[in-house]
Amino acid sequence: MIKAAKAHDVDMLKSCVDCGAWMDFVLGDDTVRNTALHWSILECKDYADYLADAERLGLKVDPDKGCDLVTKLKPRSREAKKQLQDDITEWNECHNNDIACIEALCDGRADPNLPNAEGKTALEMAKSKDPAIIQALEAQVQMLEEQAEADAAKD
Repeated sequence: MIKAAKAHDVDMLKSCVDCGAWMDFVLGDDTVRNTALHWSILECKDYADYLADAERLGLKVDPDKGCDLVTKLKPRSREAKKQLQDDITEWNECHNNDIACIEALCDGRADPNLPNAEGKTALEMAKSKDPAIIQALEAQVQMLEEQAEADAAKD
């Protein structure tokens, strides 16, 4: 699962989750002791870079609505237009994959508040990432807290 997180392979992450992978697993030789969620956060693009790439592609990103993927740029040739559309598609797929990787791990009940050996949680590491990633992690924390309360009430 760590390999899938480092490769940002959402399909493999989903498969690992579906097979009951241990979300707290860390590699024995990893002195920082990052979980798959930590690694996945590290692989996500910083939000400032995402916005800079959008601007370079002539796109406008609305924090609430996202991006309509319509560029304001006017390429001079068919080749340039095709390249621009390919770049926009790649940019959008990368963004969607970042979010999907985090959501897949959250579906497996990964804990965003679990610290690594440096004391950093995945939630703390995500502060420079897309707000949708932070929201998914915060929702996961809330869900895990509610589950812990429900479990405690059963005892």
